[in-house]
Amino acid sequence: MNDIVSWLLEGPAWVKYAIELQILNLKPDVNILLQDCSVKKVIDRIKSPEVGIPALRTMKVPYTSTGNAH
Repeated sequence: MNDIVSWLLEGPAWVKYAIELQILNLKPDVNILLQDCSVKKVIDRIKSPEVGIPALRTMKVPYTSTGNAH
């Protein structure tokens, strides 16, 4: 199992964070995770006033719109 864990730790920041937190029982630095490009895209989409949670609150975008399941 150590080879698999080592291999996973070489992956993207979000994978490394999950492995450290859930398998190695460490307290990884969330700031490194938040700097990951993929994670930033998800956060930006959720915060978006056009298609994110703010748009759902104002009924600008209905939750049933394709691609907007948050």
